[in-house]
Amino acid sequence: MLDIRKQSSEIDYCGFAQVIDLNTKHTFLHKPFPKEQIERSIPLDENRVICLGQNSSLSIMNGRTGNHLHSRSISKIFRAGSLVKDMVRCPAHGAIALMGTYEILLVSDRDLSTIFQADAVLWNGPVGSLMNIQEMPQAEQERFNSRHRGASRPVDTTEPYFDCPRFADFVRERADGMIVTAWYENEIYDNRSLLNPDDLAERTGLYVLDISNRTIQRLEIDKCYEYSLRQEFVSADPTGRWALRQNFKQIPHQNASLAADLFNSLRGKRKAYRHPDLRNDGKDRFLMSFELWDLQSGDLVRDLEVFWLEIADAAEAKRWMQASAMLAHLDKPFYRHQPEDLTQPPGRLFQMFFKKLEETFKRQHWLWQSAWETSGEALWLTHADGLRRIGMDGSVSPLVRFEGSDRCKQPGMRGFWNHRMREVVRSGDLFTIRNEHCILHVPTEAVSRMTREVWVSEAEAWVTVLDDTTNRDLTTRETLHLTGHVVELPDLSEQAARSALATLSKDISKRFSKILGGSQYSHTFEPTFRYADTLLTEAEFFDLALEHVWDIRHDCRTLLTTWLDELERKDLGLSFYTGISGGTDATSGYEFGGLGQAMKYLVIMDASCLDVFRTYLSRRDGEHEIFSADILGQMYIDRYGYSSPDIYRFGIFWVATRYSDGCGPVETLWNKLGLLDAASESMAPVAFADLVLEELGAFNAKWGSSDHSIGAVLDGLKRLLPGNGDWADQLLAEIERRDFDGSRRAYRSPLAVSP
Repeated sequence: MLDIRKQSSEIDYCGFAQVIDLNTKHTFLHKPFPKEQIERSIPLDENRVICLGQNSSLSIMNGRTGNHLHSRSISKIFRAGSLVKDMVRCPAHGAIALMGTYEILLVSDRDLSTIFQADAVLWNGPVGSLMNIQEMPQAEQERFNSRHRGASRPVDTTEPYFDCPRFADFVRERADGMIVTAWYENEIYDNRSLLNPDDLAERTGLYVLDISNRTIQRLEIDKCYEYSLRQEFVSADPTGRWALRQNFKQIPHQNASLAADLFNSLRGKRKAYRHPDLRNDGKDRFLMSFELWDLQSGDLVRDLEVFWLEIADAAEAKRWMQASAMLAHLDKPFYRHQPEDLTQPPGRLFQMFFKKLEETFKRQHWLWQSAWETSGEALWLTHADGLRRIGMDGSVSPLVRFEGSDRCKQPGMRGFWNHRMREVVRSGDLFTIRNEHCILHVPTEAVSRMTREVWVSEAEAWVTVLDDTTNRDLTTRETLHLTGHVVELPDLSEQAARSALATLSKDISKRFSKILGGSQYSHTFEPTFRYADTLLTEAEFFDLALEHVWDIRHDCRTLLTTWLDELERKDLGLSFYTGISGGTDATSGYEFGGLGQAMKYLVIMDASCLDVFRTYLSRRDGEHEIFSADILGQMYIDRYGYSSPDIYRFGIFWVATRYSDGCGPVETLWNKLGLLDAASESMAPVAFADLVLEELGAFNAKWGSSDHSIGAVLDGLKRLLPGNGDWADQLLAEIERRDFDGSRRAYRSPLAVSP
């Protein structure tokens, strides 16, 4: 069987699918969508996996080779992949179910053809007919689209009426073949219908979908008048039998002492089952529990003890006890009381206590990393210090901790148990737990001990590592074969390097938009040079050029000019430049922009590169890409100093550019590269004032959405100069006696045609 998970690289968030053969432990890395991040992915069988992309691309792939077997777009149903709230396999239907807020889609798990689609319901009481708006007759579509405040409902409320389903939280296939999901309705803010005009409560419940008959049943299980309280299901088991949600009805209190326990023992009373968090230490503890719901019948089964919060402060504990007692004396849950009926204390007071319970629970237990046993008998939670089993029979295991995990893990790396769990299988006297990092084992007798915690040795856990990259982003080297734009490098010579750069320039000129990688909102460009069987990154190629002292300055200049011209064409008319990431610089640790290493080479090798360097700094996402400005800018000044008026002009341009990037305060920018120190030693105030006003007057940049202007750059210099000696005073006087228009100016593109 295969397992699949999303993986990120240093510059491409969730762009890769990592597939693991659970039998051989072999790992395969794929990039399913060239310019989309992966939203969801699940394995299908021994060879196939399915991925959903950011732009609603859906693809069944061979998980071993990465070949696309079947692909389609579902953008007509889900405008974006993120709108799919749950995606699960439904074997009885031979389908993959994709659930949004107002629509559900079942596609074949063989070829992705549509099996079922619904985004409307014709209700007749608690049962309705599922419909697809696009397939409705025109008259029904018009009736459906006009369903505001009961407009689609006849005066006789017993007659059928149109509405949207409101799917929420999860979708599962039950053992009987029915599809079950949760639903959530807010009649105040959702103006689609008015099912209960005299009772404007938020309602939650379950939908049961019969796909073969295209019917839906609506089971209401609760309602709430505390509108900031979201009663969602936090988890549902994969078999479609159970679902859990936080209990907002009671906060039981416990305070036991060793003396009371000893007294009961002397009386011959047997020691009853007790949650591992409880101890006879006389401290006050308060319970957060889950409600267990039966998805077959829609009934509440029991409350599951999950977490006892210890309150050490006596005054705080007293307030908690008062709240606990008041909740216990209410005739119904506080959230079912109308706000005007529950004023002393108001319902939001109780909500504060439940929120505190939930927040403390989430700091110690990571529900998003949990997994159900395949049998549905228990939920396993990842705890800050180990694992814990919550049985559907009401039992709670000790905290299962692993000896040696802290000692063996590397600095900055999580323990082998502390990863998102994928599956828990009970087999004989062992629980086999598979997470994204490894497979480990826990003896069944360990989870039934009457102790607070139990330790399992690494040898006893029998750890098998599946993947060692689960706690880090993939490096450029690991993803280069999937993301790089490959250019052939016949041999390691200066002539071959020139030829490769010329080829890359032509590729950029001919198909700029097609060679960009990443996703729709996060572009990348990673040129790759193939020498024999080796792939060289952009950084490795230019490091090689520096090492061998290849003179490729002209070719590098041509490459950068071509790149910057195409970038200008791409973003013509926009108020900003697109951010394009090229990777992470190994020396500085900063992320650099597209062809940032080529710019670095030119800065090192060519003092006359300022024209290209200026353009590069102007045409980048300055808010996020700081490598070229801060690292390369400082590198250039350190290497060549302020040895000419052009470099002084560049220093002034650098200040204005960084301010337009959003960096500041502007006073600190003026001497960050040592500009004022150098000018005060080698230039007359009048000459430097000439350069400042000329450079700022000619400054031409896209200011984006900021309210900055070039006048603020000059004002910052004026505020900085007083009290810094005669040269500074003369410079200030020279600047103030001249006129300067510091208003914000529109960007003038060199590609714009003058009228």
